[in-house]
Amino acid sequence: MSYDFTSSVLGASLVAFLGFAPPLFFGPLVGTVADKIERVQLIRMSSGLGAITSLFVVFAGELGKLNLFLSLFLALVAGVCFTLEQPARISMVPSMVKQENLLSAYSAVQTSAQGAQLIGPAIATVALVLYGASGSLVVCALLYSLAFIQALRISSPQKSVAYGRDLATSEPPVTFRQGLSYIRRNVVIGSLIIFVGFHCSLTMAYMGLLPSFVTMNLNGNSSTFGLLMTLVGAGAVLGSLLLSFYSRGMKKTWLMLLTAILSGATLMLLAIASSDLVADFAAVGIGASQAAFMILIQSRTQSASQEMFRGRVAGITFFFTAGVMGLSSLSQGYLAGFMSPEIILAGTGLSFVMLTFGLMVHFPGLRDHFGSNAEHLASDKVSSGIDSVN
Repeated sequence: MSYDFTSSVLGASLVAFLGFAPPLFFGPLVGTVADKIERVQLIRMSSGLGAITSLFVVFAGELGKLNLFLSLFLALVAGVCFTLEQPARISMVPSMVKQENLLSAYSAVQTSAQGAQLIGPAIATVALVLYGASGSLVVCALLYSLAFIQALRISSPQKSVAYGRDLATSEPPVTFRQGLSYIRRNVVIGSLIIFVGFHCSLTMAYMGLLPSFVTMNLNGNSSTFGLLMTLVGAGAVLGSLLLSFYSRGMKKTWLMLLTAILSGATLMLLAIASSDLVADFAAVGIGASQAAFMILIQSRTQSASQEMFRGRVAGITFFFTAGVMGLSSLSQGYLAGFMSPEIILAGTGLSFVMLTFGLMVHFPGLRDHFGSNAEHLASDKVSSGIDSVN
């Protein structure tokens, strides 16, 4: 909508930035809250707020009041909803499944979450073509409402906690400062968070460029854009399923490196695409590689974390993924005023591929830690974790 209002890449990038701004400011705070209350409550708040806001914008559209401001407002609220839900959802999984099934569980969660990129854009594109912006907003409101109904059915396995104190063990409260120090002292978690931060800022911040790329390079329209987004979602589902079925027995370190390299390479392929067929193939590859990489990161960081820190680890990871990605999207929108979108897409993809090789060459200890230390770090006693960060 913002691209239609402004005919500007910067306008579309501003919407993308507002969608990712809340994690930048509130992600770590929400992660702390997720360790102090039942995490499912945050998921319910997220879907309920999204449904109410979407309906409000629908009514505004019916009254002829839909404009750039409301488009930006909706993007901001969507970012708030995402911020409330993501740390809680990620940190809930380890307490619901056995350690050996953790990667498969995250693959299943990611399949459903990324599947929204397949089903959502497909339905919304049809509604957009047939009924305009208001139709796509109605779809958004309905999906949020369905998410809220499903969240009501979740029974949280989280222990009863109050202001960070575990009532079952009477351990001392753990603050956000201690959680941050815990991550800083844990080589595995800290390194992976930095790695995924680069990944998201370089390879996943392309959404603001995509409308302009479709128009200028593919001579497409909103239907072309919707198809590309749908194929990204299809690729994400495919990547999640493949990881779930075929990752057992494979060395997770090399899977992580492979998906990282493919994340950059497929973005470069999209940049040089001169036909819809090549662009469609690249979109599937982008979705598959990025989804698999994020699953591996989530599984590794959460398995390396103690239960009482998992919300904080997820929140700070979210800061470096969605939050920094929002800043990168805004900066790429600004650069689009000076260079074509395909140059930016190719440059960011190539930069991440080179960065990945550089990290592995110059920090071999980082590579070794991925596969060797994560599991036993997760088994440390909670008391030793608190002592190490004080």
